[in-house]
Amino acid sequence: MRTLSNLSPSLPWRAGVLLALALLLTFAWPETAPARPAAGSVALSHRMEGGPFRYTVVKGDTLSEIGGRFGERLARLLQVNRIPNPARIYPGQTVLVDNRHIVPPSFRGAILVNIPQKMLFLYSGKRLLMMAPVALGMPTDQTPVGSFRVINKSVDPEWFVPSSIQEEMRQRGKTVVTKVPPGPGNPLGKYWIGLNIPDLGIHGTNAPSSIFHFTTHGCIRLFPDTVKTLYAKIRIGDPVEVLYEPILVYRTKGGRVFLEVHRDVYHKVQDFDKIFARWVLRHPKIRLDRKKARQALGRQEGRPVEVSLIPNY
Repeated sequence: MRTLSNLSPSLPWRAGVLLALALLLTFAWPETAPARPAAGSVALSHRMEGGPFRYTVVKGDTLSEIGGRFGERLARLLQVNRIPNPARIYPGQTVLVDNRHIVPPSFRGAILVNIPQKMLFLYSGKRLLMMAPVALGMPTDQTPVGSFRVINKSVDPEWFVPSSIQEEMRQRGKTVVTKVPPGPGNPLGKYWIGLNIPDLGIHGTNAPSSIFHFTTHGCIRLFPDTVKTLYAKIRIGDPVEVLYEPILVYRTKGGRVFLEVHRDVYHKVQDFDKIFARWVLRHPKIRLDRKKARQALGRQEGRPVEVSLIPNY
């Protein structure tokens, strides 16, 4: 939300991709990461965080909010846990959650947000301090990509409603509000971290169910407890990097390869398979299972999938 003050379409698999994958056995991996690529390119990482665990449902939980809190899609939770109706979960029930995500490499430190992942990563130098799901801008009001910095912080912020949102209220026949005082009705929540771009910031929310969705007017929302932790660790002047990288690759030291592919919600990627084909030609000697890689690119499930040519022992 901007202010003043957290479907898998099938893609065609072209012959060029198969050729590129076939050539992978003849080259070597690069030793160092390149400069930050353009939006829509493939991100090579040497880190994956999270893992499968059992979550115990407490009173007031919804399956959607559980997925949002841990960065897992509702459809995946329903499928893995064989839950026919998401409304019928109950306190004491255990839900299998897998919050693994490939971590994009940080080139500037501090806060990094990858829009297609709907994830925020907090760094201290090269050390990862936390990762958290976020809510981001709607396709019609996108969160901007670029390099920013923190310019202000405040507790219990007052929300000065931007003119664009006032006009939206007017068109929908709602009462036009120009500002909202601190409190439970404030969409910013309790903590605000302002960036050096008009009306853009990182903040909490009074609508936790919005987290891990594209629902804001451009701002970056976090769960109330998550933004509290982030607020305490961030200083004025810290860099913030916002990326658009829907395809991420993780390679372990032992040579296992994982591919994480997300939907192109902002329509910035013209052709997933061509982009991936060009990438594998630049990063050869990686041993990939072509069928598994093709499936991951087509399904765009938003989770790491192992695509190693060598079986997992």
